[in-house]
Amino acid sequence: MALNSTKLFRILNTRGVTPLCQRTIVSKALREPPMIEKPAPYPYLEKKFRYFTQLTDRTTPRLDENSKLIAVEGAHCIGKTDFAKELAEEFEMLYIGPPTHEDIFIGPYGVDYRKWNDMYPPWFKCFGEKDFLQNPMGDYEGTCDRYHARVYQMKWINQFRAMQHILNTGQGVVLEGCANADYCHFNAAYQAGWIQDEMKLLYASLSKNTLFHVFKPNLIVYLDAPVDVVQKNLKAGGNEWDKDSPVWNNTQYLNNIYNEYKKNFLRDMQEYSRVLVYDWSDGGDTEVVIEDIEATELDMIEMYSNQQKDWRFGDEVVAAQKRYQCTNALWVEKKLNTFLIDEADYSQILRSPPDQTREMIDIFRHVSQDRYAPGANKHLGDNTLMMDLFGMHSDFENKQAFKMNRFFNRSGDAAISNPTEFAANRLE
Repeated sequence: MALNSTKLFRILNTRGVTPLCQRTIVSKALREPPMIEKPAPYPYLEKKFRYFTQLTDRTTPRLDENSKLIAVEGAHCIGKTDFAKELAEEFEMLYIGPPTHEDIFIGPYGVDYRKWNDMYPPWFKCFGEKDFLQNPMGDYEGTCDRYHARVYQMKWINQFRAMQHILNTGQGVVLEGCANADYCHFNAAYQAGWIQDEMKLLYASLSKNTLFHVFKPNLIVYLDAPVDVVQKNLKAGGNEWDKDSPVWNNTQYLNNIYNEYKKNFLRDMQEYSRVLVYDWSDGGDTEVVIEDIEATELDMIEMYSNQQKDWRFGDEVVAAQKRYQCTNALWVEKKLNTFLIDEADYSQILRSPPDQTREMIDIFRHVSQDRYAPGANKHLGDNTLMMDLFGMHSDFENKQAFKMNRFFNRSGDAAISNPTEFAANRLE
């Protein structure tokens, strides 16, 4: 197959043989209407998924050849986002972008808590992507450690959201930045001296306790480029926070990330996922990648192979159980609680000092607008009639959409109004 301007230097999909009449993922140009009408997508973000729902609302009839999770990984600043969106468009999939701290520094009512950052005690200072690029160590001990713990959790949540979406709608997902690959970035930061030894042990416990709860991608597409090309692109980008960044100027840090990907991560993931790797130094031809994806076998797998194991359910009963465990509100809470590792109780890296917690509570008494859980703030326009009459309140939609931030616990309640819950929020 001619690769044109795209230089494919390694395609790691050696297992399995694609039958001539068989296609797995199919682009919209070649996709044919289903022979049997599929059930409508289940509105999992608005409607509760109860125990008996899995018995009446079947899962497997929704799944087809495009009900896959594609993860896009690779070097920085070479066009991964545009490429991932093109893939999602071409395969009629949902695109989920990389995590951003915008999601956790802005409250459910749109309040940006960063505007009071100067008032916060050191442990609670807002520290996001732009701050990391300008000062990776931060101004307070443990800042970088907590930053990387948050990034891992946000990647995990995005991957969990992808599972929910695929099993409830049948539509595939293109995910930019998966939780399985996060350790490549974490280890590089540790080697650069920005991460403490204690945090490395905590990260190992976090990943061991949480990572197996999300399915591995069906397919990983890695776009490669040398560090000098990445740094050249960053300088040409014109973003203020990228200029003279000690992160981007640290050639060894970037090399460590990309070497970890190519020497270990991609090699290890071959056992479970199909892997395609492309040289994207000068950009590439997305059409060529699409053709390669269509030729990659993702369904006809040996019975006892680990390849695609997470997504091979066998029958409706198993598929329904997996869907229930990532959609039912109680199960979602259980999955999120796996981030509450015991080791965090004895570390001020992931648990705030009591004196600073008390100071933060006092500050929030003055700056917080949403005093109660989302949906229960009458002074902000919420309809609280059912709560006033019967004491009934549901924060289901907020929880299901993972609309939480560092100033709110996972159940969406205003953490600052409940010191016990606030202190228990160990990742932030």
